[in-house]
Amino acid sequence: MSHSVDNHLQKYIDIALQNNPALQAAQKEYEAAGKRIDGVGTLEQPVLDIGVGPDINSVSLMQMFNWPGTRSASQSEAKAMANMQAAKQRKARDSLVAAVKIGWHDLYLLNSKIKYTKESLDLTKQMETLAKEEFTAGKGLAELLTIQAEILEMEVDIEVMQFEFSALTAVFNAMLNRPQTTEVQFADTITLQTPDFGRNTEPPMISMANAEIESLKAMKEMNKIMGYPMFGFGVQYERQMGSDMVMAMASVTLPIWRQKTNAALLENELQIEAAQKMLLDAQNNLEAERTMAKNDLRDCCDKRITLYGKQRELAESMQKIALQNFSAGTGTLSDVLQINRKLLDYRIKEIEAKVEYNKTAAKAEALF
Repeated sequence: MSHSVDNHLQKYIDIALQNNPALQAAQKEYEAAGKRIDGVGTLEQPVLDIGVGPDINSVSLMQMFNWPGTRSASQSEAKAMANMQAAKQRKARDSLVAAVKIGWHDLYLLNSKIKYTKESLDLTKQMETLAKEEFTAGKGLAELLTIQAEILEMEVDIEVMQFEFSALTAVFNAMLNRPQTTEVQFADTITLQTPDFGRNTEPPMISMANAEIESLKAMKEMNKIMGYPMFGFGVQYERQMGSDMVMAMASVTLPIWRQKTNAALLENELQIEAAQKMLLDAQNNLEAERTMAKNDLRDCCDKRITLYGKQRELAESMQKIALQNFSAGTGTLSDVLQINRKLLDYRIKEIEAKVEYNKTAAKAEALF
């Protein structure tokens, strides 16, 4: 079984990763979060007061200073938020890759159904010509009507599938941010893929949960620091009755009302506990989803694919024999039509099994 990605599919994945607007937005949000780090926890703007009166002119400049550790705590919170945005960006990337793989395989399956149904239709129309010749000879009316009914059904099926193919193509191209009617290309055969279950990278959902916990811890430290006094130093110039005076100034906040600070700290504690529980729940759910994904892959395993492949090969051989017998006059049109239906059914089932396997692999890969 091949572990590689179809060259056409890989091309579309690369286009989506480069052009998808939602992924670009996630990248910009991550970059913006990174830019915020340097600006947090810095000093407040200084305050300049100017007083003008008939007898008094004064100018004062005051600068408040943060309590030591304020900048570090603020940057820790900003870094945690940046890490969360990075995890969101990775999740958006993984989801986009999975969506492109699934969308492309849905199109591949539909394109194959149209192709095989057209081939079956061509053969059935050949049978119709032969049935008409028999009918003119005074026999075969029932077979002719049966063949014509099958032709009508297949023509309608092809038309419906073509409409669906156009709609799915528009959705697929939207992910790639290109015109909706752009042609999607496929290989003649489908490449079976399996996800890499041995990757050591932390899944984005777990990274996001860990980043949230770190952010809440930093917020708690900030709220604790905000409960401490703040100091300010400045200078005041005053001109009164023709004399000049310059004075140094100092100010300090008095956080004697602790109810607001205590409530914020208690809120942070509860939020941290909740986030830790959510992390545990996310880890448990992830392990369950991974187990289900592996089971789903086993359900779609190559045994089923091999079965349908062998059935398709047998039907192809039976079709050749039926055509030879009919040409030799020892077989009937009904025999050919019956084998033709089976061959179409097995062809489609084989492709469906392969597509389902690859779609399941794509979904599973996003969990690791």
